[in-house]
Amino acid sequence: MRFITLILLFCLPFTGMAATVPVPTLQQRVTDRSGVLNATEAQQITEQIMALEKKTGHQLAVLTVDTTGDDSIEQYAIRVFEAWKLGDKQRDDGLLLVMAKNDRTVRIEVGYGLEGDFTDVQASETINGTIIPRFKQGEFGQGLVAGVEAISRQLGVAVAGDAPVATPRPVAEPAPRPVSDDSITLSGGSIGLWLLGMMILPFFFLRRNPLVRGLFVSGIVTGISTLSTLVTSGVESISGDNVGLLFGGSLMVQMIISSLIGTLFGGGGGSRDRSDDSSNSRSDDRSDSGGSDGGFSGGGGRSGGGGASGKW
Repeated sequence: MRFITLILLFCLPFTGMAATVPVPTLQQRVTDRSGVLNATEAQQITEQIMALEKKTGHQLAVLTVDTTGDDSIEQYAIRVFEAWKLGDKQRDDGLLLVMAKNDRTVRIEVGYGLEGDFTDVQASETINGTIIPRFKQGEFGQGLVAGVEAISRQLGVAVAGDAPVATPRPVAEPAPRPVSDDSITLSGGSIGLWLLGMMILPFFFLRRNPLVRGLFVSGIVTGISTLSTLVTSGVESISGDNVGLLFGGSLMVQMIISSLIGTLFGGGGGSRDRSDDSSNSRSDDRSDSGGSDGGFSGGGGRSGGGGASGKW
């Protein structure tokens, strides 16, 4: 009797070890330990996961096993998530879809940082409304494909074959505002006086001390040209928009004349060679974005226990 007891005590640790299903090593986005996926289905899932990663940066992995052993599907999913560290370390935006074929259970485990974007209710709808109906028909591969596609849609990522989003109709541009009858009309006399003042007066006043007199002369030109236009066209016929346009144009002429005065008569101020600044600003702009394909691995994310489970 004592001998039998010793044998039972010796075998007990191995019995416990046999009931604990190990977590497989993460090497790719789809790990099919139960063999329910054909090559086409595995490729579909992989490509959709990659599209999700490219669009959102979220990390999703799919795992199939025969059984979770003594662990519930929830416990096993958390163990896998902690071992694989799905999602970014700062954002915790990983997702895990795990199926235990012989246990007839499935779960979506959601990273802590995604629980607001992919809620437990959405996870439950994906499992019970999309995955399990296909599992009940024995279509395990198609159920997993549909599940990954449903997750992608919930996170705003399009799926191949979806109808394109309708382009919003363009908004009609407002009709141009009609020109009022009382707008200003420039006569030939006003234009002539304006050009005459702009050409002659600067040379008359710039005989001495051009830098000091530059702004003064351009101001006189502006005033004379404006006054000539007002007198020739009639004050009563000028609208507010045209007055603003007239003064704005005259001010631009004033600035151009002042700039020419400073350039022609003010002496060289020296120019700066900006080639060094330009080259320095570009010297460190490039980085190597390439790299060898070292396999699929987690980014340090963690699970907050969110998600949903189902049984068929």
